[in-house]
This record gives sequence, structure tokens and C-alpha cells, in this order.
Amino acid sequence: MASRNRDQCQMGKLEQVGRTMRIVLLNSTGLMGLIAATAAQAGALPSGGSVAAGNATIATSGTTTITQTSQNAVINWASFSVGAGNSVVFHDASAAGATLNRVTGSATSVIAGQITSNGAVYLVNPNGIVITSTGSVDTAGGFVASTLDLADADFLAGRLNFKGHGAYVALLGGAVANSGTIIVPLGKLGLGSGEQVALDLNGSNFMQVTVPTSLITGSNALVSNSGEIVVSGGAVQLKAAVLKDAVRNVINMSGSISADSAVGNGGSIQLIGGADTGSMAGQVTVSGTLSARATGASGDGGSIETSGEHVDLNGASVSTASAHGAAGTWLIDPVDFTVADSGGDMTGTALTTALTQGNVIIASRQGASGTDGDITINSAVNWSANTLTLDAYRNINVNAVMSASGAAGFLGITGDTGGDGTSTGGALNFGLGASGFYGRLDLAATGSFALNGNIYTIITALGDAGSTTGTDLQGINGNLSGYYVLGASIDASATSGWNNGAGFASLGTDGAGNIWNGSAYVSPSWFYNQAQLPAGGFTGQFVGLGHTVNNLTINQASGGYTGLFGWTAGSISNVGVIGGSIVNNANVSGGLAGVNSGTITNSYATGNVTSGGALVGGLVGQNTGTISNAYATGNVIDAGGYSGGLVGAMRARLPMPMPPERCRGAALAPLAA
Repeated sequence: MASRNRDQCQMGKLEQVGRTMRIVLLNSTGLMGLIAATAAQAGALPSGGSVAAGNATIATSGTTTITQTSQNAVINWASFSVGAGNSVVFHDASAAGATLNRVTGSATSVIAGQITSNGAVYLVNPNGIVITSTGSVDTAGGFVASTLDLADADFLAGRLNFKGHGAYVALLGGAVANSGTIIVPLGKLGLGSGEQVALDLNGSNFMQVTVPTSLITGSNALVSNSGEIVVSGGAVQLKAAVLKDAVRNVINMSGSISADSAVGNGGSIQLIGGADTGSMAGQVTVSGTLSARATGASGDGGSIETSGEHVDLNGASVSTASAHGAAGTWLIDPVDFTVADSGGDMTGTALTTALTQGNVIIASRQGASGTDGDITINSAVNWSANTLTLDAYRNINVNAVMSASGAAGFLGITGDTGGDGTSTGGALNFGLGASGFYGRLDLAATGSFALNGNIYTIITALGDAGSTTGTDLQGINGNLSGYYVLGASIDASATSGWNNGAGFASLGTDGAGNIWNGSAYVSPSWFYNQAQLPAGGFTGQFVGLGHTVNNLTINQASGGYTGLFGWTAGSISNVGVIGGSIVNNANVSGGLAGVNSGTITNSYATGNVTSGGALVGGLVGQNTGTISNAYATGNVIDAGGYSGGLVGAMRARLPMPMPPERCRGAALAPLAA
């Protein structure tokens, strides 16, 4: 949240017009900071009252009573606070009556007692206004609490033009509820629940809930907004600190909050369960509207955060859009998070809509026992602008089709156990079944993709024979240490006519059986003559994103080491090789890779592999690396032995067992040779 000096903050009004409004804050003790200092005046009542306009009388005898005979009246006060157990009563001539109470002294107004009126009450205090846990306001005509001034003439004429500079509006207690309208231009507004709360009027963290409430159960939320909050270009914080074993809804936002700005950048909105305690618990529910847009001729969209152990966003509408600047960001920060058409934390349609209004970050964190810190996508999501970031404590699981077109981007982080954007493990998984992938991420070549701090080249085209561009599938041979993703499935049918019938040049090789050693293509014997088998061929990272390479043709007359990858020491994941034909008259062939000394995960091949030599597998010819969650279904034919439906020769490990029905081949040899 952006920091603002006090003299830069303009504050507005708290109002509910046309019906009875009641703001009640319950069951809190030990409120700290400014509140503790000013609320100590337990016997306080308004003092120094003087009628400046209209007709009214003031009487104090245990209770302060204002009797008003004109429709509108203005009273200037030296101070206006109501101590706990005390009350101020306004008797207006009718329900249409209104009283403007202006504080001319230097003290903050603290409402710890009761204010009642059969009309409307306006309270203006540039020093700030706080309604504490024991305070309540009950009016028939509306209540306005403002730190901006209102001229007498404007008020008497019904023109509510608030002007000037103010400080803040804070509603604090064990439970806080707003069903009215709060308007705070360019200022700070806080609704906080806890046993101890501190206000920092000039700092970036305006409201700090430092001791959680002991109210761990209950049917009502600790902080609730069913009304309207407007803080144009300013900052809103709704925070509830609770104990770790709380099982209740801590924040419920069914109304609307706007930090839109028509001049400059949008403001900031924070809804945080477990605020400032390091102990996230309970549920944060948003079914209303949150908006931090920049609507003027310049300025960027603002920021919105919804954080809690569990965050339910079904029915929420959120925007950080900008009319002429950069879009802002919405951060969703739960323990686990699921996007699903039903039974999840938000729908794919809702996430799609949110991405039209700004960037979205979903960041999962470690929670209580039984939670994994995973982010799971079970519903289709589509976006054509902005960036979706999935930052998972453990894994990102994509079990539906996600599609990012145009300049839209995706940023993923797995194994972020420190919550600092650094990967320590985890995985990006795409749903894979016996018939192929049911999870997928489509990307345009004009978009962007980053995973665990690395920027990837998006491949959407086959390329041409001999390509070394590094921007198409065949062109990967031009940069074998690069980072690549498939943004779309690729039809490789054209390879049947390449290179005088030899077809596709296996990645990591020159298409004639020679392997890239980092500086030149050398014969395979160069590798095997080393004291320890070095990394060779493809050494980068290749993520298929649930896509496939279809109808690939390789018909290599000599040299061996064939497959989509001839030799790989890198990382290959989430890709399928469907159909096609791989024929090699020498040794070492596989549907996905000839030699794997790196890692292959969540991948499969269905094409036929035929060799005039040995070491032939439906997926990998020779494996000295790691293969997990992979299968092959094509026919495997060899003339020299050591062939297998999945792997021809195995000198490493398969950490996950492979079902026999996924390893069908013409010849099934032992995996170890």
C-alpha cells in the first residue's frame, strides 16, 4: 500500500440516507494507540457547544440533549466525544431534520457511547473520528462522520460539498459491521477486529491488529461490510486477527468498496484475515464488489488484496483496470485455492472476468494439517490481456484448458515455501490420463511465460527443415540450452517430406547420429569414452503445457540416436508425441527421446518406433536419468535386442511404477540391461 503524509489525505463522510442506520462495534478490549489515549475520557460528553445557524437548544444533565425547532441547524463544539455509558440525543422537529456538528478544537472525536436521533446527524472533525467497540449510532435520517468541512450555507441549502484536509476514519472492535455508506476521498479507512489495535496515521501500514480476538466461533463475521465504502484514490483496510484454531468467517464483504480515482492512480484495498499476527485462520468471503481503478486521463490501476486461510470469492466482482495507464493487481493469498465451476473458491468464469480488469496473483501458503498449499485449476480460464500469476507453496495442478491469447502472460512459481517468490521444488502439473492430457495451457507466440524465475520462449510453429532459429520446434537445435514451452499442439506432418525423406532432425543431434557436446556435434563414442557420461544434446528445459507433437516423421538411414529429442540431459515435461513414425537403422531410438540422462515427467508417446539396431523403447531408447508418470502405447520393433515398451535399456531409476497396459510393444525386454 502506498504511503501518504497526513497533509496529503482528504477524508470524506460516513452516511446512510433515507432509512435507519446503526453501526455497532462489539466485544473488544485493549485498543491501543490514539484510541487508548482519547477514549480514556470515559465520562466524556460534547462540550463548548454554540448554535451557529438555525434554532436549537443544548441541555446536559447526565445526557446531552439537543432540541431543534428549525429543520436544519449548525452547532460548533469545542469537542465532541461520547464516553462509554453516556449518550447524546437529538430531538428534531421532524424526520427530515438535520444537525451539523462541527468540532473547532484539536481533539479527536471518540464515540464510545450512544448517539440517537429522529433525524439526520452530521459530525465534522478534521482531527479524526473513531467509533469504538461500545459505540453505536442510531438515526432515522442518516449519519455522516467527516473530516472534511462543510460550509454552513451549503449545509442549510442541502448542498453536501465537503472540502478541506483531514486524517482518517477507523471502526475498531471485537466485531465490526458497516451497513451504511462511507466516503473517504484520498484518505484512509480501517475496519479492524482484534483484542489490540494500533493506528499509524502517517505510515504505510495504517492499521495494525496486533493481538487476535478470542472469538474463535460464531455465525457472524468479525468484520462485515454489507454497505458501500468509497475511498477515491485512498486506502481501505479490513483486518481481523483470530487464533489459529478459529473456525469462523472472519471477514464478510457482500457490499462494495471502491478506491477508484479519476485523477492519478487507483487506490488500495486490503481484506486480510489473521492480520498482523502471522496466524492466518478462518475464512474471508467476498461476494460483493471491489474496485481500485484509474478512470481518468492518466494513472495506473491500484492494488487489491484478499488474504486468509480460506478465501471464498464466489460471486465477487473485482477490478484494478486503468483507462489510459497500466492495469493494477489483485492478490489472492489463501492456503489452498481451487478454481472450479462448483465446489471451488471461485469459478473459471469469474477468474476470466477478473483478468479483463487487471493482473491477478493467486499465492498459496502453508496452512494447518491436511492442507497442501496447492493451486488447482479445474475450470476453463481465458484471457487476452494482463498476466495471471500462480505462486504455489507446493504444486500447480492444471486439470482444465487455460487459454491466454494476444499479449496475455502466465507466471508460475512452485515450491515457494518461503513465500518470497523463490522455488524450492514443487511441480507444474497438467492433468494426464490414458487418452492424453485433459489439462492444458494455450499461449500465443506474442504472449509471455515464466516459471520459477526463468523466462521461456513460446513455441507455436514446427519451423522448416534445418531451422536453427530457436523460436520454432526444429529451431530448438539452434539453442539447445534454452527454456521452451509449447504454446500450442504442433502438426508435424510436413516432416515426412524433409531432408530427402529423412524427416525431422532429432533435437540435440545433427540428424545423422552426431550429438551436440556444448560446442560441436561429435560422434556418440566421444561421450562414452569420457570417465563420466557428460551432459549432451539438449540441456535446457522443455515444458509441453499439456500439448502434443503430432505425426512426426524420422527416417534416419544411419547414425542412431533418434526421437523427438535424440539426446537430452535437460528437463522434459507435460508433452505428448502422438502417432507418426520413427525409423532408425542404427541403435538407440525412442518415441520421445533416444537417450535421456536428464528428467522426463508427465509425458507420453503413442507412435511406432522401429530400429535396425538395439536399445529401442516406446518412450526412451536408453535411460540414465529419471522418468516419472509417463507411458507409451506404440509398437516397438528392434533387430538388435534391448527393447521395451517404455524403455529399451535402463541404467537409472523409474520412481513411479508404470501400469503394464501403458507399456504395450511388439517386444517387451527387461528395463535394465
